[in-house]
Amino acid sequence: MLATLLIPNLVMRAKFFPSTRRPFFDTKIFHSIPWDLFSVGEFFGFMGMYIPFYYVSTYSSTHGIMSSGQSFYLLTILNASSVFGRIVPNFFADIIGPLNMMIPFVFCCGVVAFSWTSIHSVGQVVVFCILYGFFSGTFVSVTAPALATLSNDMSLVGTHMGMSYGFGALGLLIGNPVAGVLLDRYGWIGLAAFCGTASVLAAGFIGAARLKKTGRRALAKA
Repeated sequence: MLATLLIPNLVMRAKFFPSTRRPFFDTKIFHSIPWDLFSVGEFFGFMGMYIPFYYVSTYSSTHGIMSSGQSFYLLTILNASSVFGRIVPNFFADIIGPLNMMIPFVFCCGVVAFSWTSIHSVGQVVVFCILYGFFSGTFVSVTAPALATLSNDMSLVGTHMGMSYGFGALGLLIGNPVAGVLLDRYGWIGLAAFCGTASVLAAGFIGAARLKKTGRRALAKA
């Protein structure tokens, strides 16, 4: 990452700079209910999002589905399918809106996560990785455009985005360690339930943000 990011940091130049320095923090955005609801959904989404990335290889090896050497490649499958999830749905997000795209995809993450403990074969775990990688990739890539549409001041989009990501990062920080504790105490069913519930809650809060922004217009772009 250092090697690849070093190149753009050296050669990229801003087309223009704002006349005034953007504030690091903007308390006024907290009065925006859609932004608040989305940020809470982002918190839950990141809390559960990467649990399979950390634990699916261990699940496969401990259940005798694959050897330790083979299960290592499940992470590669997750990341490969995530690439398509980050790219393909973005084209449709431009048409129907990022929030409308995120809601079903994040909910599907929860559905797939709840089915985790039903995996008992190589084919099942591969399909699990493909589906989860695809749906979770959409959440990761569409979050930033969604936050941009929820900002009430386009000159402060970066500030509002950073604040929301900072809150979401707390979920990312605690999600995997909590999953590990649940695994020790309740087994794999506890870990899968935690992951699935976090994603479903995320979809619920994002859906609430969408309703607060556009009302109950089913076909509204958001």
